[in-house]
Amino acid sequence: MRKATFYSIILIITIISCDKSETNVEIEKDTNPKSEETAILSIKSENNTISSLEFGEVVASNNKTLSIILNNTGNSTLSITAISFPEGFNGNWVSGEIPSNSQKTIEITFSPMEIVEYSGNISITSNATSPISSFSLSGTGISDEFEGDISLNSNEELEEFIAKGYKSISGKLSMSSSKIESIEPLKELSTIGWLELWGTNCSSLKGLENIYLKFGIQLVHNHNLINLDYFPNSDNIISVNLFENDKLESINALSKFTSFSFFQTKGNKSLQNLDGLQNITSISSDLNIRENDLIENLDSLSKLLYVGGHLWISRNASLYSYCGLIPLLSSDGLKGTFIIPKLNSYNPYPASEILDKCEFEVPEGEFYGDIIIGSQNELDYIATREYTKITGNLKLVDDTNGIENYGIKDLSGLSSLQNITGDLVIVESFLENLNGLENLETVGGDIRIERNQQLYDFCGIVPLIQSGNYITLQYVVTDNLYNPTDTDLQLGNCTP
Repeated sequence: MRKATFYSIILIITIISCDKSETNVEIEKDTNPKSEETAILSIKSENNTISSLEFGEVVASNNKTLSIILNNTGNSTLSITAISFPEGFNGNWVSGEIPSNSQKTIEITFSPMEIVEYSGNISITSNATSPISSFSLSGTGISDEFEGDISLNSNEELEEFIAKGYKSISGKLSMSSSKIESIEPLKELSTIGWLELWGTNCSSLKGLENIYLKFGIQLVHNHNLINLDYFPNSDNIISVNLFENDKLESINALSKFTSFSFFQTKGNKSLQNLDGLQNITSISSDLNIRENDLIENLDSLSKLLYVGGHLWISRNASLYSYCGLIPLLSSDGLKGTFIIPKLNSYNPYPASEILDKCEFEVPEGEFYGDIIIGSQNELDYIATREYTKITGNLKLVDDTNGIENYGIKDLSGLSSLQNITGDLVIVESFLENLNGLENLETVGGDIRIERNQQLYDFCGIVPLIQSGNYITLQYVVTDNLYNPTDTDLQLGNCTP
């Protein structure tokens, strides 16, 4: 009996233990619940802006393409069923899928058809689980003629301007930077008002050959420009200014013109001649030919019959023949002033002297005509010529309006000078001494040294005075800091 009771108790405990185990299984929780699916859309432009894309100005009937990037930062595939763009814009992708943590680049093209502003938002239909912020597009349709003046200072700026689709510029196009090495993109233009190339590294005018020029052109300090090939066209009377293009050798491309409103070639030290002007018959205003070291004659101007302004011919170191000007001067075609020729090899003046003697080959080391020097800059230029004889007068007369920084202060550049057939005149300079004239052997005219308020040392002309090799009608030395007579100088009293 006791044994039966014992086993009954064991059975009951076992049953109760099993029930507890089954209860624990039923209340266990799932530790890995299923996550929510997301498709998160965001947009940014190629410039990393997050709300807009600006196309700027684009010529009507042209287009410009930029990019946007659609990002899916969700954990499931983003399905795009439609993308719509505002008027004037379209894209190269309008539907498809973007996997989780991926992106899609879309090219958007702005194609304005009218001269108005365009703007609006992109609309996207998709399964995105969160709304996207609005993304706007904007641009402006403009005329194919650029109104007014524009300055472009690099090839990048030039290409960007041309990319807008312009066909003409009503005003002045200025390109003034050494960063510009080619102007070939200008071939897309048809018309320019004024053109200015200043300080570029262009070796050629290629790109201008089909352009119509309305008013004129300036080519200044383009140190690699060799010739004017590809010069623009015009049936207007244009202005041409060629200034200090060091390597410019030829202007033959100008032979297609018969008239200019203004013409200047100045400081083009490699220019061989004026061939290219042989068909020019008239110039409305001034004609300037200055500082062209290699030009020897003006023969290419033989058809020129009219100049409405002044005629300037100076500092052309090799110029000895003016015969090409005879038709102009003999027909009274010069309406302005024939400015006194200065520092050419031959300097006939007045104009009537050209008719009498239009050319003269001056011996090397000699200067024929009057040398009139108004500044230290001009004197230093003369010094580079190392003249030994001046057949004419030497006049140093300040024309700097009393500005000492530019005035004549140093004559050492004249140390090669030995003979002056005419007068020696030094007036209102900033000289303190006459050092540089020690080798002067003869003066055939007057000696006038006046109103040089700092001049006290005349020792530079003592050898000349003591030699007696000066035939002077007048020896005038007045209103200087020291004013010795010729007798004083003969005795060596050249300073106070």
